[in-house]
Amino acid sequence: MNTLRNLKIFEWISVEIVDPIIKNSAREIFHAGDTIILEGTPSNGKWYIIEEGNVAIKIHGAIVWTLTEGSMFGEIALLNEDKRSATVEAMSDTRVIVITQESLIGMINNGDNSINKYIIQRIEENMQCK
Repeated sequence: MNTLRNLKIFEWISVEIVDPIIKNSAREIFHAGDTIILEGTPSNGKWYIIEEGNVAIKIHGAIVWTLTEGSMFGEIALLNEDKRSATVEAMSDTRVIVITQESLIGMINNGDNSINKYIIQRIEENMQCK
């Protein structure tokens, strides 16, 4: 859990908020070639942080980005409940932490808005890839 606390996304958020989220978050495992998110499908209310492994981000079938341990994906659809903007495919066996919309709202309601800055930054980065 210490490794997860040290992720960039959590660096400005107090341990009292991060620890319960990490402890109560589900983990999912995907195998190489598995599709985690399919472009154009409705949001499933999940945001993912890669705990182990790596994934390819594809838009219209072309790889535009690869992500590895400590990276996150799925935050855009989680925030705006829009359709998924990219396909995410596991490139190796990959374990992810799943943050739900309820967990995110809980962080914001607990008065720790520092996560908002990071998510906005990530959305801007994602938009530059398109």
